[in-house]
Amino acid sequence: MKKISLVIIVVLFFLLPKQAHAFTSAADTITTSRPSASAPLSANAATNDSSVTVVAGSANLSTFLASDAAKLWGGPPQELATVASSSADRTKIWFTSALTGNHSLGSIITSAVTAKHTIVFKVSQTAAVNDILKITFPGSADNSASPSATTFAFNNLQAANVTVSATSGVCGSISVSAPNIQCTVSTLIPTTATVTVTIGSSTPQLINPTKSQTIGTSDLWRIGLSHTSGGFDAEAPANVAIASIESVYVSGIVDASITMTIAGIANGVVIKDDNTGCNATGFAMTTNSGAASSPTSVNLGAIGTAI
Repeated sequence: MKKISLVIIVVLFFLLPKQAHAFTSAADTITTSRPSASAPLSANAATNDSSVTVVAGSANLSTFLASDAAKLWGGPPQELATVASSSADRTKIWFTSALTGNHSLGSIITSAVTAKHTIVFKVSQTAAVNDILKITFPGSADNSASPSATTFAFNNLQAANVTVSATSGVCGSISVSAPNIQCTVSTLIPTTATVTVTIGSSTPQLINPTKSQTIGTSDLWRIGLSHTSGGFDAEAPANVAIASIESVYVSGIVDASITMTIAGIANGVVIKDDNTGCNATGFAMTTNSGAASSPTSVNLGAIGTAI
């Protein structure tokens, strides 16, 4: 009797690791790279004060500029003020009008600098219908309207404040949940298409972070980009980097001086016509001394006792 050997071949199917799409030509352009400002008061500020003092040195890396909208948090109540100017050492801030409340030592004054972000990129693999394109800002979720030290505060950003366009294809529905912005592809986006995401296309716009590096050195921020689909759902960190750095602050002392020239006036001329700096109201008169004056002398003619 023949023995029949049954060989069972077990084929193991290994699930391949899910992969992430990569991006090419990725960049982010912001309308201003100036950091937001935030500094603690170094002394109490009272009602009717027109200025505040803030801490010096490494504890204060912020620069407040004229016309900045500042917020003082040390009330109650909190107070909004417009910056008139600040000292060169950044420790004194003057306002265009007097304060209406009291603000205690150690409380914070801030100025939120907002910027529109324009992010452009190309996908390295075609984005199919229902694929997800996501932008992730650094740091934790922050949807507040005040500056953050670790991220771009979303400032109550809504989907209506974000636009997504592509030279070919359509990224349809947009959702915003700090620190993420994502859209769902509704029409295939090929690798040749340039995708443009405008964040803050209308008010509100994102708030730039405050400064952490020394004065004159930029802060570097990295923004994550990912493309996920049915077989590709691992998020790829992007090397899209943007820098924020303070505006150049220029101060100087101008010596007060005046330069003038003394010239003679001819006889028989209308003063305003012979001297362009004289107006018609007080100088529409004709000289009649009988002799021209010089820079150093005026001939008054014969002076009688009746004068």
